[in-house]
Amino acid sequence: MNLMNVSRRDFLKVMGLSPILLLPNYSYKSERRGLDSSLPNVLIVLFDALSAKNISLQGYPRRTMPNLERLAERATVFHRHYAGGNFTTPGTASLLTGSYPWSHRAINVHGTVTDAYAERNIFRLLASRYNTFAVTHNPLVNKLLFQFRDEIDQLARASDIATLSYSYADQGLSRDFNAAYDAEVLIFRNGRFPTSSFFLARFERVARYLSGLTLDAAYADQFPRGLPNHWDEVEPSYIYFTLEQSIDWLLRHIETQEEPFFGYVHLFPPHYPFNTRRDFIGAFDDDWKPVQKPERWFSEGRTQDFLNQERCAYDEFIAYVDAEFARLYERLERMGVLENTYLVLTSDHGEMFERGIYTHLTPTLYDPILNIPLIVWRPGQSQRRDVYTLTSCVDVLPTLLHLLLEEPVPEWCEGRALPTFSQQEIDADRSIFAVEAKENPWHAPLNKYSIAIIKGHYKLIRYSGYQRSMDAYELYDLEADPEEMFDLYPSRLSVANEMRDELAEQLEQVNRVYR
Repeated sequence: MNLMNVSRRDFLKVMGLSPILLLPNYSYKSERRGLDSSLPNVLIVLFDALSAKNISLQGYPRRTMPNLERLAERATVFHRHYAGGNFTTPGTASLLTGSYPWSHRAINVHGTVTDAYAERNIFRLLASRYNTFAVTHNPLVNKLLFQFRDEIDQLARASDIATLSYSYADQGLSRDFNAAYDAEVLIFRNGRFPTSSFFLARFERVARYLSGLTLDAAYADQFPRGLPNHWDEVEPSYIYFTLEQSIDWLLRHIETQEEPFFGYVHLFPPHYPFNTRRDFIGAFDDDWKPVQKPERWFSEGRTQDFLNQERCAYDEFIAYVDAEFARLYERLERMGVLENTYLVLTSDHGEMFERGIYTHLTPTLYDPILNIPLIVWRPGQSQRRDVYTLTSCVDVLPTLLHLLLEEPVPEWCEGRALPTFSQQEIDADRSIFAVEAKENPWHAPLNKYSIAIIKGHYKLIRYSGYQRSMDAYELYDLEADPEEMFDLYPSRLSVANEMRDELAEQLEQVNRVYR
């Protein structure tokens, strides 16, 4: 296969990008006048693939985040907080739009939100009152941020917070990142499928490999397992970085950032590969082993010994995240920034090391993937508050609107203001949802999916379309069985039927739009 195999349509698509090379990489909006500097700042720091189930602050037996335990004594900790999906695209889009994946439709691996939701995001809602900035290591997140770029004053490049970014979209075509990204997939790195150019793809892969060897050697003393990176053949993503570089960039940026600001920072660790810093290697060489859980659908056949070993490496990577987040917090505190800043720590999804399943690219929706941290430091807060009310990532947007601007929740938003931050407590009988539909067509009714509905202490998961006529359910009592060991479906049919009917009603409303 060679360049002659590129279709006319694909060739025109790629060549159409060439004028972008002549444009400067980034444009900044003209300085806005008259912003109210007394408004509090907001800084959201998201660590990719950080499961609440592996955080010592939230009951994990290994002390993966001792610094967070200490810092949280002046924060609000949400213990039953859930992602909108089980991988980056739907999870991040749900956080930034306040809507579930079945609405914003960023459901596929390289997906983006619909045109309507491109204007329904937190940056647009805050743009008239705030200076906004965003940066990420993750190209899937960058695709979403590029959709929202008109309301982001400063959208930095991945290379700004990395040692090496080997993405052409990031380096030279960032004025039209999404088109450049799609072209890069087509020409160089089209996942498991043939690329359009056999020669260029192989040459480029060898070049990336050699540059990686050089960096690993240069940083071997600090990172014996290799420099933290993301090299995924399913995505045109090849980046090397350290958290120290990323945190240092953020601190320099905040020093010169005009207030009030809203910042969104999305960093890869502790996402795979788990290349932690030297001082955390071996931190959890202990005798503790997690409970072995029953395998159900979608097991990948991974052995428990392998999963336990990888879990240990993941926990060591989380410890690295903990150390660098603490450094960020303490530096912001010394700078006086936290006196007028809401600092938010969260994630887009978690990870799995159980049931024969490794990491998160799975149709399953168990709690290690969905239960994510949400910790908020409020200006002047001196005591810890623990919240056990059921909450979702879609609640962050309406909460910020309430706190910062005292504005009502938009009609299209599916979240609610978080408890403790609003006068109205969230209804205890409320249902929240998580959606996995990466193999479902973007603009079509949901037919191939996993959807979880969580209500009270029960969680119902529905799997549909993966095999012929598949329509399967699982039901768990998360209070009595937090490890999700015992499937109660159909032994508790009264509970299951009620939740199943509610989910069916939601799906009917969603699918009606796309029929």
